[in-house]
Amino acid sequence: MVFFHSFIPLFQPYWTLWYIFCLIIWRSIIQFTPTSVLQHKQIVMMICLVLCLIAPFAPLGYLFSFQRLFTFLPFFMVGYYMSSENLSKLRKINVMLPVVIFVLCLSSTVCLSGFDISILKILRGA
Repeated sequence: MVFFHSFIPLFQPYWTLWYIFCLIIWRSIIQFTPTSVLQHKQIVMMICLVLCLIAPFAPLGYLFSFQRLFTFLPFFMVGYYMSSENLSKLRKINVMLPVVIFVLCLSSTVCLSGFDISILKILRGA
């Protein structure tokens, strides 16, 4: 029984373990997917987005952190398909307006909530 308890963190990864586990799975998905499928970028990204939207509703609990795996899969795939030309174009985009809009939305949410926001719930993503 002691031997089984040593594997519990692998079945329910937390902190950085879930990210390392997800990187291994994402890399395996890329490695074992045929290149003919990976060439269809739009279809692959649409499938990733659908999985991202459906994953939180799967009743899996914290088992292998599957919800996080599929939730962050589109971000991994965008990084996989990103080229150096796209990255240089991305750096030229002015992000000041979206940042201002985000700060205004966040501050209005905090003000409307009456400052009754628990910082631990925010940090844990609740």
